[in-house]
Amino acid sequence: MRQFQFSIVLYFAFFCSAVFSQTYTVTDLGTLPNGVTSGAAAINALGQVSGDSDMGFSTPLRAFLWSSSLGMRDLGTLAAGQSSLGYGINSHAVVAGGSTLLVNSQVVEHAFVWTKTKGMQDLGTLPGGSNSRATGINGAGQIVGRSDFNGGTITHAFLWTQKNGMVDLGTLPGGSASVAAAINKTGLLVGSCDAHACLWTGSKGAQDLGTLTGGNVSVAMGVNGIAQVVGWSGTGSSFAHAFLWTKSGGMQDLGTLPGGTLSISNGINSAGTVVGYSDQNNQFGINHAFVWTVAGGMQDLNSLIPAGSGWSLTYANAINDAGQIVGVGTVLGSTHAFLLTPAAH
Repeated sequence: MRQFQFSIVLYFAFFCSAVFSQTYTVTDLGTLPNGVTSGAAAINALGQVSGDSDMGFSTPLRAFLWSSSLGMRDLGTLAAGQSSLGYGINSHAVVAGGSTLLVNSQVVEHAFVWTKTKGMQDLGTLPGGSNSRATGINGAGQIVGRSDFNGGTITHAFLWTQKNGMVDLGTLPGGSASVAAAINKTGLLVGSCDAHACLWTGSKGAQDLGTLTGGNVSVAMGVNGIAQVVGWSGTGSSFAHAFLWTKSGGMQDLGTLPGGTLSISNGINSAGTVVGYSDQNNQFGINHAFVWTVAGGMQDLNSLIPAGSGWSLTYANAINDAGQIVGVGTVLGSTHAFLLTPAAH
């Protein structure tokens, strides 16, 4: 009997090792021609990536669309603009973000949507606003972000659709400011309302998700199709910690990498796998990209890629349902966008 129990323990340990130790191959997404840096912000189900790259040393950033077949494509800017940033991408390779442009001789930023057929379209601002930025898009083409209004003194979250244009989502009762960060396939939005993580539903408006114990500020960064929300919250230690929020369990502290003080979660897929970044080993300000699962907890992605790759993965920003992860790291002394693909076992 004891031998049988011992065998069960060994099997369980082997099984856990297999579950917890998913490894990844690394793809360098490079830069735009003559560029020096790049960063990846979002990935769709097909493995297409949006982000931004410079066009050469000390030049403005440009939004890009990357695919394995065509590489990195410059999406340009709005009229007379100098720079653009790609934040969201959907399964139709439609990209949302922000671009500078000139309005009445003033440089401002406007939210945009980019398609292969129409190029970059200006989404404008809320009434009386000057600046806006799109931060997420879903498969139905619904776009979320933030915009100032009424002379630029206050910022509110918005939802943009082809039918209704840009709609002000407001904020929590009695609040003044809000920002939307992401939208899922069912149209559930998340972001922050007056320094608290919040989500919006069509019937109930903004809902306060609260904070971790001891915290007074929180921000929601991502949401999956089953309404699991990730982001960061202040804690009693005054350092932000990554969180996972569910309707049934509330806000769960995901902790940090060993010896760390700070962590941020940026994205989550339908399996509940979370990505973000954390410091570790009392090295505040030196960030490591992480992946978190219920089974394995928080793991440093640098320990899950081939040894000697030359990469230092610093920020994981998004993950798709195939488990592919995108973010920012350094390789051979340069800051580049990366794509991690789960290795076959």
